[in-house]
Amino acid sequence: MTAIDELKYVLGYEIARLQEPGVDIHTIDELWERVGQDFDNGITTLNRDTHIGVRRLTELLAAQVLAEDATRKKRERRCQDAVFLIGPIVLLLLVLRAVGIVPGFSARVEQVVAGSRGLPAFHVITLGDVALKRLALERGSFTKPSEVVGRYALQPITAGSPLVSSQLSATPIDPASVSGLELVSLPIRTDGVSATTVPGAHVTLVFSPRSNSHRNLQPFALRNVLILAADRRTDQTLLVAATSRDDAERAASALGTFDAAITQSLP
Repeated sequence: MTAIDELKYVLGYEIARLQEPGVDIHTIDELWERVGQDFDNGITTLNRDTHIGVRRLTELLAAQVLAEDATRKKRERRCQDAVFLIGPIVLLLLVLRAVGIVPGFSARVEQVVAGSRGLPAFHVITLGDVALKRLALERGSFTKPSEVVGRYALQPITAGSPLVSSQLSATPIDPASVSGLELVSLPIRTDGVSATTVPGAHVTLVFSPRSNSHRNLQPFALRNVLILAADRRTDQTLLVAATSRDDAERAASALGTFDAAITQSLP
């Protein structure tokens, strides 16, 4: 099996994203396995997991297919292997034709905004956190530092890797608005989350004791809670919010015995 870090056309930050915990792709075979037989869905999922552009992932796979094509023709392979390889190759060629990639598979390199150091999730980006670097252009990349300053990271960002829009909040916030606040993750009933509740909104959270609780618990409210992220699912929404240390501790202690809902969104 060919190791990802042995491929000369894979850039350093791309190797880091493919091998980071939770992705764990170390060989080209593992990369193909992750894409699977449904190329469109597989490549889209891989893009979401690694934040490497769909076009760039397609280029990496195509380059490897062409590089090994002559060798593969000399190998004897079983029918099962042929079915596994031919399907993705045909799909790959169709995708290449659709996006107009020319032979050579060289990535378009431009000056883009990259992390000058590693940034933790929900860190509000300052000018000192980023720098312009010549890197492969990805969908959602930025070309001016001013486009990202004030926005916060939705996930950890590796030093030297380009920043893309899917990694950042949609709008900037004032760093002073989160100074001294604590982060807390809370499951919220989805039916209690308005469609207008978006990251950046200040809300009031009401905690109600669950009916199966045997203790004499009283409902309580937390006000002026800043929503940083909202992952909506069928029955509940996972909120990441910023609030005072006392309120964060109170919310954390309520997990398991209270249900939380949003009752008010403030501009």
